[in-house]
Amino acid sequence: MKTINYDAYVNSLKRWYKHGEEIKKKIPRYKRAYYRLLKEQFDNWKIRNLDNTDKPKTKGDDIHELFTDQIKWLDEIGYKNVDLFIKYHLWCIIGGQK
Repeated sequence: MKTINYDAYVNSLKRWYKHGEEIKKKIPRYKRAYYRLLKEQFDNWKIRNLDNTDKPKTKGDDIHELFTDQIKWLDEIGYKNVDLFIKYHLWCIIGGQK
């Protein structure tokens, strides 16, 4: 989910990537091979979403849209009482009644 403020959005992307880098310290040595597999995917995520933030997205990319747009979409397709219930960096819970 993209936040309204562009700088806050980019900072959230950076924070998420940094978190991925920091968890390695908590993984037992015997499980580090699993981390390497995840790390490769996470590095690709960084290239698509952080390094190329301003470039058009393509199929398979994470497409973060403004939560205000997502609320509007639900409203447009007939949901009632649509609201943003929780928002935390790149994640949010939006819902309504159909």
